[in-house]
Amino acid sequence: MPRRRPSSNIPINISTRRQLSSDAKSEIYGRAAAGESACEIESAEKVPKSTIEHVLQRIEQRNTTADLPRSGRPCICNNRDQWHIIRQVRLSPKIKYEELRRATGLEFRREVLRCILQDHGIAKWRSKRRPALTQEVASMRLSFTRAWIDHNWFTVLFSVLWLST
Repeated sequence: MPRRRPSSNIPINISTRRQLSSDAKSEIYGRAAAGESACEIESAEKVPKSTIEHVLQRIEQRNTTADLPRSGRPCICNNRDQWHIIRQVRLSPKIKYEELRRATGLEFRREVLRCILQDHGIAKWRSKRRPALTQEVASMRLSFTRAWIDHNWFTVLFSVLWLST
């Protein structure tokens, strides 16, 4: 297969791989135990034959459909601690890491707290700076409001459509 050029489209016929759930593995094992062939299971489950053979081999070896634990360091905090951290941040979004440690009573490093927040979609962001409202602009707005306050706004049709030229 020729190499793909940078910034070119990825071919549609290349599918992304996904991990089978425990239920899907159980379904494959059940079909095989019922006497179905690998080809029949392949067409019914839309899973490659090699994957079916691999799943059946693993179930024979381990006597379970559960996956082995992934490599890497286990998480040092449990779900309750994470819930406590997320709750505290949602109550006061501008809290600093040191204040968060004091408020929750948990002694996690700053990086651990940041990763927990990032996993839940909470990240640091800088708010947009807007120009200050000057006295001149404020008086112009006030005069516009006073001029149009008595207008019958029920006769005006507001639209969300924007015409682009």
